[in-house]
Amino acid sequence: MILPRLLTAVVGIPVVLCMIHLGRLPFAFFVAGAAALALYEYALVIAWARREKPALWTAPAGFLLVLLQQIAPDQLPLFLSASMGLCAAREIFRSAQSAERMALEFFGLIFIAWNLSYLILLRDLAPHGRTLTYLLFALIWVNDSAAQGCGKLFGNHPLTPLSPKKTWEGAAGGLAACVAASVVFCGVFLKETLSPADALAIGLLTGVFGQ
Repeated sequence: MILPRLLTAVVGIPVVLCMIHLGRLPFAFFVAGAAALALYEYALVIAWARREKPALWTAPAGFLLVLLQQIAPDQLPLFLSASMGLCAAREIFRSAQSAERMALEFFGLIFIAWNLSYLILLRDLAPHGRTLTYLLFALIWVNDSAAQGCGKLFGNHPLTPLSPKKTWEGAAGGLAACVAASVVFCGVFLKETLSPADALAIGLLTGVFGQ
């Protein structure tokens, strides 16, 4: 388990850092691709749970949604309305209609692609968007690594049935490491922009929602 994660980090981290550095369209395509992959996996999980074919349309739709945030953000409301309409129309022509299935499909589009599209706005935030994006990804990595390490060493109490390997001890370790990393990072690279209270809040929020 350690070796695959290490190899992923060795290959993945430089790629992510490079995309953040480039910004604009390269970063937008990178985030859009990540959203499409996440929505593909989400569709497979939902389909497995409901014992039906996956709604793969959400993957390209999510890709376009994220890309629009970069190239035509004023068209996002129209795109979301059109996606909802097409999703509803798709159900009308199905033999087994399901409002629940439609809701799950559209929820995935909003929860995954819409939220990830805000990375585009963060990266383009002047004058410290690049550094703030580095901060976010660094905190996510620190949180995940510390949570896994503390969970393996001290974990005894499961956090949630949805992720049986996660523990309260691991979550606490990840949160503490995330806060510490945020304070150090902001103190070194963003001390003229963010106060210690800001750094603490960013670390807490990232640590909590990162779980």
